[in-house]
Amino acid sequence: MSMFETPAIMKRTMFNASIAALMATSAGQISADPQSSNPGLAHRVDKLEAGSMDTQSRIEALEAMVSRLHRHSAAVYIIDSAGSSSAEYSELEFRMNFCTEEEYFQNGADCTKGLRELSVILDNSSEGTITTFSAASHADFNDIVSLLTNGDRDFIDITRSGVGSGGGGSSSGPELSFFYDFLAAGALDLAGYNITRITLAVDRINIVATNPGTQYSLDGRLFFEFGN
Repeated sequence: MSMFETPAIMKRTMFNASIAALMATSAGQISADPQSSNPGLAHRVDKLEAGSMDTQSRIEALEAMVSRLHRHSAAVYIIDSAGSSSAEYSELEFRMNFCTEEEYFQNGADCTKGLRELSVILDNSSEGTITTFSAASHADFNDIVSLLTNGDRDFIDITRSGVGSGGGGSSSGPELSFFYDFLAAGALDLAGYNITRITLAVDRINIVATNPGTQYSLDGRLFFEFGN
């Protein structure tokens, strides 16, 4: 490093090196093997390079993107939720439902509970745990993967609800809204990937009685993984 390099030049050098490293493991392999790389990541990197943000903001955006990556994942969804309810509970059901666009609107802008469903019960002892959903453990899994990779505009519901109470919250929308940062330009879902696992990592969970009622917070990540 030259003694005459300013902090701005140093930051730009770091950014260029990071971009080069990402592109080498991402875009550089797309044509040879789309499953060993991430075309959505390459698209996101292109947008960062072409953006009008200052260098520091671009570095921070790059760091945030890298922190979300997982070696065998086509996409990672960040869970950052909290809520309160007048109901009392000590366990939280984390539930995912998957449906077609037609099913979603027929059901009043919601995926039907019980239809193509993956769920797990969490409590305060679940912090730091990992739950893996696969065809071996869930009968609906292959049907779910078909929706996630068919190239169509399908929908996902993620619900957090107090066990026995109904209190909680939900997030729903088209697959694009969950996977945006990881999709190639024009893609609607994870078409082209052989998704073999969906893994929930619980980073933090806190369920607290408020007398009356309950408050909860849940931070974690959902990895949509490919490979054996």
